Amino acid sequence: MQNLSDTDLIQMLVDGDDSVFPEIVRRYEKIVRGKALKILKRESLVEEAVQDVFTSIYCHISKYNPEYGQLGQYISKIAQNQSIKILSREKLEILEDDENNYIDGDFQAKLEQKMFEERRSAVLHSALSHLSEADQELLSLHYGEGESYTSIAKKRKCPDSTIRNQADRAKEKLFQMLSKFGDLFL
Repeated sequence: MQNLSDTDLIQMLVDGDDSVFPEIVRRYEKIVRGKALKILKRESLVEEAVQDVFTSIYCHISKYNPEYGQLGQYISKIAQNQSIKILSREKLEILEDDENNYIDGDFQAKLEQKMFEERRSAVLHSALSHLSEADQELLSLHYGEGESYTSIAKKRKCPDSTIRNQADRAKEKLFQMLSKFGDLFL
């Protein structure tokens, strides 16, 4: 089974061959565990997240669409979302007193804002991963590292206008992908 592609494994699982699922777990457990540990920082919660993620994948594998990215990216996003869900539940349990009243209502607002920002960041990262490597590099240099279009053009030995046009096209592609998420990016 190690020679089978992810696409083959998914199709076999969708077709009812449960024997391939351990191979999916073997391939991606490290990614899930790493993502969960980064967010949760407690092994007991990490184990819960790993189990929840693979249970979710097993139950909903037919929803996976390769057009939205590779299986590893898909599983990583599920791990991130599940870990955030567990983290928010744990933090809210800590804030409850004996009568189930929230001790600090402001904390919940801050937690919701943080979860919104993390979701927004995850969606943006996913959208960026669908751009070509050249577009990703260009946007990363300009917006991530603060390089000017002129500087990038000099490095690539091409006119400023070429870089500006490439950046405009890359941003337009990105905005089209992000527009599907409505209020998240307005």
